[in-house]
Amino acid sequence: MHAGFVLLPGEPGHQNCAITVARRLEDAGHHITFIGLADDEEALRAKGFDYVALAADTHPAGTMDKWKQDARRRFPLFAIIDNAKQYSRMIDEIVKDLDSIHQLGIDVLVCDGLNPLAGLFASRIGLPYVFLHTTLPTNNRTLPPFWSHATPRPDGSLSLRARLAWHKPKLAFIHPARLLTFIMSRALRLSGPALVRRVNPALVDFKNPSDVLDLTLNLSACPRAFDFPHPPQDHVEYIDALVDVDRNQEPFDWPDDDRPIVFAAMGTQTWALKRPERVFQTFVDAFRELPDVRLILAVSRRFDPERLNDLPENVTAHAFVPQLAVLERASLFITHAGLNSVKESILCGVPMVALPVGRDQPSNAARIAYHGLGLKGDYRRLTAEQLRDQVKTILDDPSYRERVHQMKEHFEAAAQRNEVVPWIEKVARGETDIRTHKR
Repeated sequence: MHAGFVLLPGEPGHQNCAITVARRLEDAGHHITFIGLADDEEALRAKGFDYVALAADTHPAGTMDKWKQDARRRFPLFAIIDNAKQYSRMIDEIVKDLDSIHQLGIDVLVCDGLNPLAGLFASRIGLPYVFLHTTLPTNNRTLPPFWSHATPRPDGSLSLRARLAWHKPKLAFIHPARLLTFIMSRALRLSGPALVRRVNPALVDFKNPSDVLDLTLNLSACPRAFDFPHPPQDHVEYIDALVDVDRNQEPFDWPDDDRPIVFAAMGTQTWALKRPERVFQTFVDAFRELPDVRLILAVSRRFDPERLNDLPENVTAHAFVPQLAVLERASLFITHAGLNSVKESILCGVPMVALPVGRDQPSNAARIAYHGLGLKGDYRRLTAEQLRDQVKTILDDPSYRERVHQMKEHFEAAAQRNEVVPWIEKVARGETDIRTHKR
């Protein structure tokens, strides 16, 4: 079998799960080719995979970084217009390049779950496809939405707050930037039925690109035990965490003492932090009065650690940290609650303080608190005193670590089953029974 992987462009965190699946498929004797924009080509070729760059002439390497930089401009309105035009052009160029995928002889496409366009492209050229989600399922309306901190009631029902949260996107146009984004999307046929018909004119009944998720198998790269309890969903399968625990990591200069280690990192989305210097300085100040604990702080390569003031002797700040290696020694993880980081923390048996930034992180933080794997907070309003209290609470209460170890057992059992390869093989052979929903 020849499997093609289509990721969410310019998102290194989304590559981890896909690479793990690709390695397992290779071990089963299958051939792998990654397909996407030129931004991801160097990193994936370095892992030893074949890569086909689409729209390379109009969207060379660096395109996604430029879009992210534009999004951080002080006055982003012109950036919204420019990026919408670029995105529209990218779609047209990829549609022109789709014949090149046919020429590769691919039998099945594994598409990022946050990239429904990939499924539309696959349906246009008649290829079987499966969605691999680096998040928990996001379209289950019996649970709070992924942008919400809410948790279900003990009986499984939703509170009024959780039910109202599902209507939040309808109010998004009130924000000027979001209103402009909405207008540009309509003007350039980048949303709703217009976008679907633009990519695949045969899908005349589709209302949104995400409808394509209902037509095939959706694999969630997380054991079901971490989700809220709920009835099974059609065509959604929970698999294992897909964490590459054996990945090569860069050397690290370890501190020479035996104090408990607290690791703090806000993931690959530090570019989205509001006032990152204040956030990191709060972390530092919280540990100024915890001399018996050592803080290893990862600020990312986008932030200069020298900008932090007066580091106490029990705090070290680094532009890069080998996350798995540090988690294996850590007693606590202060995290943005990205699902990759949460899964790695669980597999290393480490409780968490969750400070979500955006995307699906609020719902992950809610699940951390729901299962008793740690505490959650708001990074925008966090004070050094609040963080210090949370750290002391978790370190002084062994029940948090005990519950994390119980969750770790569920994760290890799911990894032993290794269901992801058989599911993809079934999709390639047309053996999955998918029940579609009425729209």
